[in-house]
Amino acid sequence: MKFKAILGAAVVLGTMMLASVTAHAATFTASRTSTPNSSGNYEINLTATGATADETLNGYIIKVKYDKDKVTLVQPSGDDFAAAGAFCSGSDSVFVADVFTDSSSHQTGEGVVAWAAASPKTIGTDAALATLHFEKADGFTTGSTDIEITLTQLSYNGTSANDTAGAEKGAITVGGTVIIYGDVDGNGAINSFDASLVMEEAITHTTLTEEQKVRADVDLNNTINSFDASLIMQKVLDKDNMTLPYVVS
Repeated sequence: MKFKAILGAAVVLGTMMLASVTAHAATFTASRTSTPNSSGNYEINLTATGATADETLNGYIIKVKYDKDKVTLVQPSGDDFAAAGAFCSGSDSVFVADVFTDSSSHQTGEGVVAWAAASPKTIGTDAALATLHFEKADGFTTGSTDIEITLTQLSYNGTSANDTAGAEKGAITVGGTVIIYGDVDGNGAINSFDASLVMEEAITHTTLTEEQKVRADVDLNNTINSFDASLIMQKVLDKDNMTLPYVVS
């Protein structure tokens, strides 16, 4: 059923291919995230950016590879394992997404997202292609895992490139747990060293990575300062009664 839909999209995409191939300059990207949405899932956004104002796209097939022991793809709605972006909507287009399963219907850690349109659409700036939704697998409580996104086939500007040459292939990271605020160095423990890292960041503004800044902002006011350090020290001294994050009213 869904595999037939994917094959159908591939066929539609195939009909758009011409003998000549022009230079492909569009950039395909996948976002990073460490924060779950309101449903507790992690969203990965796939986008395309055109190199010129008139660059168009009318089809793609994207392969998704992930560690099934850490995360699984979930269906945000309907039968598809991805939500179509605004760019891929419309009655003249086909959007499908599916996962591969073994004989026990368990995810194998691979999936595919495909889209094809009857007419080319102008990419413009940051065209939203699709959003993938992941949830943590049982037993995965902390850490991160890479999600590999590979553009395997595309059709654009009336021509097509059907191999991976020049395609965007990268990794995106999904946080494996709700952020442990106060554990600035990410070693699983909250201690005085974390507080010292926060103080150094408050003074120099050059110490912490973006991910560490999120864990350091324990009062959730989007600023790293000495108050965050003091809250961490309170947690160290009174770990049984002090709860982080501490929201100041």
